[in-house]
Amino acid sequence: MGTDAPLLLLFRVGEGRFALACREVDQVLVRPPLIALPGAPPAVIGSFVYRGALTPVVDLCRLLLGTPCPERISSRVVLARVPGDSGARRMGLLAERIVEARAIEGRPIADVEGAAPFVTAMIQENGEVHQLVEVAAVARAAGIGAALSSAGS
Repeated sequence: MGTDAPLLLLFRVGEGRFALACREVDQVLVRPPLIALPGAPPAVIGSFVYRGALTPVVDLCRLLLGTPCPERISSRVVLARVPGDSGARRMGLLAERIVEARAIEGRPIADVEGAAPFVTAMIQENGEVHQLVEVAAVARAAGIGAALSSAGS
């Protein structure tokens, strides 16, 4: 395996295969108890306190498919860093099936037209297509980007 392939966290949302750069990930957690956030955008299913800060959680199934993430043993919250003006803030991403973290040596697909707005690239490997997700773009798509960047650390 070449050293220039990025390390990616692979997960599923419905039948789709997605990947997130490990450099954006702090850790992967079992789904914590969530605090309801009345008035939050539909994909924001709640928040939890992490290191003294309220951390919103976006349900990627709800954001992409319009349905809640199924309760699975492999469903996890990916604690990710969202860059902002006042430094990085954290956000949780609930994904249906966290598969593994590894480098993908596949062939990039140039055209991502028609993909979700937070998919920045696609890579084909062994006949499977992985959609690369950018955390800051997920925050914007979920309607919490401005809140994260304007909040204090």
